[in-house]
Amino acid sequence: MADKLVIKELTQRKLFHLRQFKLYNDRLYYRNKHLFGSLQIEVPFEELTNQVVYEKTSKPILWLFTALFTIVFITRSYYMFVEPDFDFGVYFIVIVLLSISYLGAYFGQRDVMIIRAESPKYIEFDSKRPDENSVTDFYMQLRKTSKNFLLDKYVYEKTLSLVQQKTNLSALQDRKMIDEVDFKIISDKISFDSISKPLGFKITSQK
Repeated sequence: MADKLVIKELTQRKLFHLRQFKLYNDRLYYRNKHLFGSLQIEVPFEELTNQVVYEKTSKPILWLFTALFTIVFITRSYYMFVEPDFDFGVYFIVIVLLSISYLGAYFGQRDVMIIRAESPKYIEFDSKRPDENSVTDFYMQLRKTSKNFLLDKYVYEKTLSLVQQKTNLSALQDRKMIDEVDFKIISDKISFDSISKPLGFKITSQK
């Protein structure tokens, strides 16, 4: 893929987590790296769908614990300077608990857009990193590029019969790559083109 032109890129960073996307004319490069592993894969457009799921979750109880431990931490930090026999053991435990509750709340918070695919089973975008507009722009370019590629290869290809073209067009609709309006317009177009194809030889009028 090094010799192919990158149409659009998107990088999403979170604490200990990196998502990177590169859009080519016939596939999507996807990298997902975090503390517990890394995935790096190129997904051909044939394995993508436009079936999108939005998922938003949070852990309010963990944020509550984080707030409580923060108050305790601030209080203990104050007493560290005024108590002659300050208990650093308890202070250390508070720091550990605060760190665990914060990390749990931070990583338990999800606001993602999921595109279904074949391998991997889904591709996950953070909905608002680096910002919502950047994610939307990348997704719309991905839809446009993949749709045009698949139509050119599996519907508009001149060597295909009309039956093959319509079968492929239906498959693209089933995978949400095109909507009902697109399906009707393209179906009419390929039907008309099939009727108006030249016979392959010229008919000369006889006088």
